[in-house]
Amino acid sequence: MPTPYVHGSLLFYAHHQRALGIDTDAVAASLLKNRQVRYLIGDADSSALANPLAGRLFERFELVEELEGEIRVWERR
Repeated sequence: MPTPYVHGSLLFYAHHQRALGIDTDAVAASLLKNRQVRYLIGDADSSALANPLAGRLFERFELVEELEGEIRVWERR
């Protein structure tokens, strides 16, 4: 993901969001606005996906592949 954060997991866990003061609405808007972002790749950990940022992204991206039950790939609709 084209974000200023070192690792994408920082965006999806509430404790990281709070610690770094991440504005998840702004991050989601930036990712959705950038049409060059065609795929999202992430951990299959459901706790990381149960948050407002993931919810906003998944309105525009759909799950297309799961690799070995650990990695998921979403593609922009």
